[in-house]
Amino acid sequence: MTIRHFQIFKVLCEELNMTRTAEKLFMTQPSVSQAIAELESHYQTKLLDRLGKKLYLTESGAELLTRVSDILSQIQDTENVFQEKNQRRRIRLGATATVGSFVLPTLLRSIHKRDVDLGIDFLVGNTAQVEKALLHAELDIALVEGRTTSRLLHRQFVLKDPLVLVAHPSLLQGNQTYKPKDLEKFSFLLREEGSGTAEQALNALASWGIEPHIVGRISSIEALHRLVLAKEGLAFLPRIAVDTDLKKGKLAEIPVAKAQIERSFWIVHHASKKIEGDLLIVKECMTALSYSRP
Repeated sequence: MTIRHFQIFKVLCEELNMTRTAEKLFMTQPSVSQAIAELESHYQTKLLDRLGKKLYLTESGAELLTRVSDILSQIQDTENVFQEKNQRRRIRLGATATVGSFVLPTLLRSIHKRDVDLGIDFLVGNTAQVEKALLHAELDIALVEGRTTSRLLHRQFVLKDPLVLVAHPSLLQGNQTYKPKDLEKFSFLLREEGSGTAEQALNALASWGIEPHIVGRISSIEALHRLVLAKEGLAFLPRIAVDTDLKKGKLAEIPVAKAQIERSFWIVHHASKKIEGDLLIVKECMTALSYSRP
């Protein structure tokens, strides 16, 4: 049996007239009769009786009508839900911690300026979490500062931001330039495993040939920032996260006799994802971030 059989049966029960049913459904009368005959054959019961020129539902017909009405109602409800969902126009956007705290607000304003009706659902996590969500089709696109590893993801460079080593000024000796080995006497705070910031910090320390004394792994950049302000240790933090405190003297950058560490921000999406329509608007707003930074 098909949904069409049920639709024909329901209309016939409402009209109780073959001719009017056929006209309402834009069918021929023999086609309506055939559909009802197929229903009766399938369920092995008579659904309608003809008495004179009138049609009447049998007991079985009345029972089937109740069930058919419920089925068709559920189908219509499902149609309505998904039509409404499609009309809502939403993009699922991912962001890593630094992006979520310091770039996402600007990006959202830019998107809503382009299209005020476009809704954005967003997930903020570390690089590994965002990458997993992209691979599982839980996100449409993301802006990350870490290094993704899957070859199934397409990456596009947006901008660079330095990763600076900072501390509370009271822990340092003026504007002294430190050699890498001098850092081993300090306690270090790092982001959690899977964080792009933590990965770059550890790579830098390893390249300097030092073994840091790590006293804490912190899951958010805001918490890491507060702990450094509380004199709990040194930390590598994005310049955009600490620029204000550096200018006010609340934090001090530790000059190290090594090259500056720069982090790249990337637009990332699944390689098979079509970038068009609403998603193209979001990607264009992400790309424009490189022109809005001083």
